[in-house]
Amino acid sequence: MREVLPPPAPFSARFFARIVDTAVLNAPALPLALLPVEPPRLVVIGLSMVLFAAYFWVSQARLGASPGKRLAGVRVLDRDGYTASPARVICRELVFSALPSVAMAAAGFVTVVTLMPGADGFESLGVALLAIVVGVLASISVCILTLALMWTDPCRRALHDRIVGTRVIKDPPRPATA
Repeated sequence: MREVLPPPAPFSARFFARIVDTAVLNAPALPLALLPVEPPRLVVIGLSMVLFAAYFWVSQARLGASPGKRLAGVRVLDRDGYTASPARVICRELVFSALPSVAMAAAGFVTVVTLMPGADGFESLGVALLAIVVGVLASISVCILTLALMWTDPCRRALHDRIVGTRVIKDPPRPATA
């Protein structure tokens, strides 16, 4: 373990990094939205997953930080203070994305099942609306829990950092090379 770890990254830097990374990851979807024919959803989901994994694997695990994290001046380390391994980086991003998404996906599934042909009118609609509300509340709860953990932890570790054993630090400036 490193003797002296750099200070944890502030919330504002992490938030800025996430916005930049989200914009970069969603940019390739724009041409798909402009196509005259909607591409098959499974193809889009599959390509998105591959792009997502490649983006974080290459940028964080191989280069030390994603483009958003580089702009924000932060890096992801493992619990011992070293650059997080490729597997840990991918798991971290999957956990970050999956926790709120699972609640919403479950709500979507219940909604689709209850509104299928042959379902009982108003009762099905009530169950579907309840599922959506519960899914949204569960997703928001995960986000609030993540923020609460981050603000109360001295190392500013969010829920996904705790689960996979990472921490986000303020990246010390590197000396200029001639």
